[in-house]
Amino acid sequence: NSLAKLSECYAKTNGKCALGTYKCNSTNTCQTYNQLCDGKCYGGNIKCGNECIYKKDIQYEDGTPTYNYEKRECTINGVTTCLSNHYPCNGCDFGMFKCGQKCYPDRYRRYGYRDCDGQCIGRFSQCNGTCLEGYFPCG
Repeated sequence: NSLAKLSECYAKTNGKCALGTYKCNSTNTCQTYNQLCDGKCYGGNIKCGNECIYKKDIQYEDGTPTYNYEKRECTINGVTTCLSNHYPCNGCDFGMFKCGQKCYPDRYRRYGYRDCDGQCIGRFSQCNGTCLEGYFPCG
């Protein structure tokens, strides 16, 4: 791919890895930050399955600083993979709720997101002919 060729050319010219990559000493190659080197991740990244993920700084609506990872390790039937936080693995992460087959941030509840027979619907949708409290059918 073109990133590999750019890294190779940059490394030959400057003796360093291209921007967005780092040198894995054990293999003497330049790798992207989401790649493992000797089973470890570069910098503050953490291992997730067979890849590395970064911490995403976020703030709650009240201004409280926190952070999350957009993916997490999930082990099912002895197989560990890196899975998006939007998919449940033994439930949803803290601050998320299961709606249909995915996980959504808790704040979506105030917008009327709810589970209806395994499907996630919003406040304007009826569930089995019933509207959300405070709403009425129209049309």
